Amino acid sequence: MNGLSCNTLLNATIGKDLSSDDCAILLSIAQIKHLEDKEILFSAGSCTQTLFVILSGKIDVTKDTLLGEWMSIDTLHEGDMAGEMGFIDGTEHALTLRAHGASSLLCIEKEPFEALLLTHPHVVYHIMRAITRATHRALRHMNEQYIELNKFITNQYMG
Repeated sequence: MNGLSCNTLLNATIGKDLSSDDCAILLSIAQIKHLEDKEILFSAGSCTQTLFVILSGKIDVTKDTLLGEWMSIDTLHEGDMAGEMGFIDGTEHALTLRAHGASSLLCIEKEPFEALLLTHPHVVYHIMRAITRATHRALRHMNEQYIELNKFITNQYMG
């Protein structure tokens, strides 16, 4: 294992359905990554096949601007996941993720994770379920933001 306790992982979004034994299995294939303030986790247009779980700190989801700068779109917190689509199907990242202060992440690579299908399929099932829940939650949040923006644009707040 990598020095991380299962309690940290069990309290994260990814660990909600895992038993302590499942957690130990997952940690046996995972690595820890440390980022300094503003250090890039991955860039827009890149493709990683790694699932990241924020263990400590925050990660800014950013969009590069035409002037070579960037603006923050959202902030991920402890327990949140990142890189889900690249992990699942190799999709290129649409945005750049940067550390907001010192941060630590759990990194799960696709190949060793898929190998768990042969030995521990229930662990794979629980992780994929957690990814689906997190993706659904993000989509619901974006839909709510779209509705609010649409109300503002169509002046529904003024009438």
